[in-house]
Amino acid sequence: MASIELCPLSTHLEDSEIDALEQVLSEAGSNPLDIDEDADSQLLQKEVDDDMLAELFDRLSVNDAACDVYVPPDFEDAVDIDGTRVGSAHVLLLALQELAEDLGSTDEDDDDEEDDEDDEDDEEYAEYEEEDEYPGSILGDDEDDEFDLKEAELRRICKVLRQGARLCIKRGVAMFINS
Repeated sequence: MASIELCPLSTHLEDSEIDALEQVLSEAGSNPLDIDEDADSQLLQKEVDDDMLAELFDRLSVNDAACDVYVPPDFEDAVDIDGTRVGSAHVLLLALQELAEDLGSTDEDDDDEEDDEDDEDDEEYAEYEEEDEYPGSILGDDEDDEFDLKEAELRRICKVLRQGARLCIKRGVAMFINS
C-alpha cells in the first residue's frame, strides 16, 4: 500500500539529492526551490491501493506528470534525481484537470459530490426499504459496477492528489508518493 504525504524534502531526500534538484531546476530556468524545511509532515492518504495508483500513474505519464515527488516551482519536464522522479505540482494540477475530464469529474463535481452523495443514497434506497429486491447495480452484481467503482476510486485518488498539489504550492512543501 502506498501513501501520500506532504513534508520537507529533507524528510526523504539526502542533502546531495536536494542540491542536485536545485541545480537541475536552475539550469531549466525554473523558480528557485524554496521549500519550508521546518514544516510539519502531513499524511494526506495512507493505504492507497498500489494497483489503483499504478493505473492513475499510467494515465498521468501521458503528460509526463507521474512522479515520486512533487515540488512547488513551476517547470515543464520531470527530472530524475538518483532514481527519484521529481515533478512540478503545477504540472500535476494541469494533468489531473485533464484526467478528471476523462473520468467525468470536475473540481465543481468534487466539491458538490460529498454533499449530494448522502442525499442520493437515501433516495435510491428509500424505494426499496420495504422490499426484498434490490437492483443489481446497488449490490454490485454487474461487471459495469466494478468498472464504476474503479473509476470512483481513481477520482478519489485524483482529488487527494489535487488537494495535495495545491497545499504543496501554498505551503512550500514537497508532496511524496510513498510506495
